[in-house]
Amino acid sequence: MPEKGVVRSVVEKKKFGFIERPGKDDAFLYFGDYPKGQAPKVGDELEFEVEVAPKGPRAKDIKILKPAPADPSKNGNSTTSPTDSKPLRLQVIVGTLTPAKFHVVTFLTKDESGKPGPGTVIFCLGQRAKVNGAEIPPDDAKKCAVDASGRILTTIQLLDADATIQFTLAETGETVSKSLLKKP
Repeated sequence: MPEKGVVRSVVEKKKFGFIERPGKDDAFLYFGDYPKGQAPKVGDELEFEVEVAPKGPRAKDIKILKPAPADPSKNGNSTTSPTDSKPLRLQVIVGTLTPAKFHVVTFLTKDESGKPGPGTVIFCLGQRAKVNGAEIPPDDAKKCAVDASGRILTTIQLLDADATIQFTLAETGETVSKSLLKKP
């Protein structure tokens, strides 16, 4: 069954990117799977099939529904939500699992104009875990305050099992889901 999403990021040098899927993990985008003669751009609205790959969901049979504006800076913000035209205010970047078995997670928050700004990110891991080295109870909600720079790094180590975690920006209610692993 085809899914819809928006190109969230593109790494031209390595010929890949990621597609944001509402309420799901991002899908990997390989340039070779893009329609022939076209290159992906941040903001492209797509329809695609999802293939289960060893490292996570991968987009196949990609169709461009609506190309991104030629110059994203003209619309005030280069990242928009796939469901509406409001700028996204929360971005969660999960690093690969380290040899010490923790993820470095970066929270990026923005103000109403799309510029880096303060915010509060709330998440509940639903299992025993360590956040910044301190063990937290399974059902405790963890809050991370992001200062005016709009960026904070934290470490998360799952102690029981792999999980998909929902991160919520308290100021807007915007939610981002990401998968974290217990073991490589």
